[in-house]
Amino acid sequence: MRSHWFLLLLSFSLLAGCTRRGGPTADDDDDSAVDDDDSADDDDSADDDDSADDDDAADDDDAADDDDATADDDDAADDDDAADDDDATADDDDAADDDDATADDDDVADDDDSTPTPDPAVGDLLITEIMMVPLSVVDADGEWFEIRNMRSWDINLQGWTLSDDDSESGPISPNIPLWLPAGGNLVLGINSYALTNGGVLVHWQWGNFQLANTEDEIVFNAPSGLEIARMAWISTFPNSPGVSTMLDGGITNGVAAQDPANWCLSLAAPTFGQGDRGTPGAFNPVCPP
Repeated sequence: MRSHWFLLLLSFSLLAGCTRRGGPTADDDDDSAVDDDDSADDDDSADDDDSADDDDAADDDDAADDDDATADDDDAADDDDAADDDDATADDDDAADDDDATADDDDVADDDDSTPTPDPAVGDLLITEIMMVPLSVVDADGEWFEIRNMRSWDINLQGWTLSDDDSESGPISPNIPLWLPAGGNLVLGINSYALTNGGVLVHWQWGNFQLANTEDEIVFNAPSGLEIARMAWISTFPNSPGVSTMLDGGITNGVAAQDPANWCLSLAAPTFGQGDRGTPGAFNPVCPP
């Protein structure tokens, strides 16, 4: 009878031990591959809702543009460090159009810097063509001369003085600007009305001034009083009714421009307006040898 009970108890013990070894529990931290809801740092492969920096392969907020709290987080892209980044510092050296408050910000473009125009100097202007005796109209209606700007900047002639060596003198365009373009020409005359002056375009009409046929001068003075340009002639100066007298087109020096030997009649020039010959407002050809 005792042997029977002993065998029964032994069988029961062996059966219980087999059950414990074959059936695992629900939470044994087995590092399974996906979403087993183990402890916070279980190194699962993806999206296990661990803490912010769990080294998961995806969606761990460590890639570029991670919206870190630090403004300059050195992310690979979109960290607002490129040009025109609207930094708080006014002078951020952006390449262009940074709207700095300082006028001279060394931007490549649109920095609103300005360069002042140099003061007038001798040689800035040349007197290049003179019509002393028009043929299509009378002298009192058709006299004119041409000036040229030899500089690379525009010159405003407002307030300059036109005179000769006698008593004729007056301000040039005293009330409004009169711009002589860089490298360009202007025509000043006794009459600005093209229908009565022989058909020439006159940019400014003078007063109290005439061009004598045999001996006279044209003198330009800057507002400071400095003489900038001059041309004087005597009876041997080239002169013919209906034909202008012109400076050789190859002369660019102010001293040489005052030498009558560098002037000639514009006989090869086309006619203009009502038939007189010359190149008012245009560049002169070279004088014949």
